[in-house]
Amino acid sequence: MYKVLVVGLKGVDSGKTTFSRALLSHLRDEGLNVCGFKPMAGNNIWYDYDVVAKALSKGRLYGRDVGLLKEESTGDVPEELINPVHRLWSEPSQIDPATGLPTFIIDRITLWPEGEGDDEPEDGYESGCGGERSVLVESPKVHLNGEMEILRKLYQKAAEVFRAEDANDLNRLVEAYYGSAIRSAYRRIAKERDAVVVEGYSDAALPAPISGLDLVVGVEPWRISVFDPERYRNAVKLSAPAYSAEVSTGRVTELLRPTRVVEYQPSSPHERVDRLKEMMDQVLEGS
Repeated sequence: MYKVLVVGLKGVDSGKTTFSRALLSHLRDEGLNVCGFKPMAGNNIWYDYDVVAKALSKGRLYGRDVGLLKEESTGDVPEELINPVHRLWSEPSQIDPATGLPTFIIDRITLWPEGEGDDEPEDGYESGCGGERSVLVESPKVHLNGEMEILRKLYQKAAEVFRAEDANDLNRLVEAYYGSAIRSAYRRIAKERDAVVVEGYSDAALPAPISGLDLVVGVEPWRISVFDPERYRNAVKLSAPAYSAEVSTGRVTELLRPTRVVEYQPSSPHERVDRLKEMMDQVLEGS
């Protein structure tokens, strides 16, 4: 399977989703069975209310970027497969000094069955047609009354609900569920697709421990940087601090130069995907 990682070289508005859409469309035009994959994503309930409310009205939680990746993927792919871990943020986004927790409202984690015979719901849980199981992790400040009534259907469809009282609780839940959800979703995609485009979040250098990458692409306004995947992974390892913390692309690019850079010009929103598709042969040259 052909695997490409797309990362942002700046924290916000780097253009990851637009480039990922263009690449998926290009590969699909080449006759490949393709799927986008965004292991972790998040939306702020204040700034993304419309798209969040639409999903929550169905007892689901996903964002606009995931919907765009779905549009460019082959077949009818569930949003929760493209995006197995999704966080609904509150405002302001910060760390609570009392608990050490980020100010999120809830995390939706979707675990997918693996192997033949695993598509039946567990313990009578009413899952989707793919046998997936939804787990929720809530912050101590979530209340299902007033304005938060919108979450009720999401709770009703969940197999399990956990409350993270502090950072230690959240870390234990991350170890128990988040990685498993990402791995199970990725393996399911890998079984059925010729190519996968993995989109990172923010400026995280390695959003998921996916091995055997064929290409790493870093995007930002004005330029697209292409990296050798093995050298990129080694640079991530060298950049990792001794304590458990996320490595940014900024730290990685201090150690690693791209194999090539493709420059592009700004364009209107409805033209961007097509403009990037026209440049895709330059980006994928020799890969």
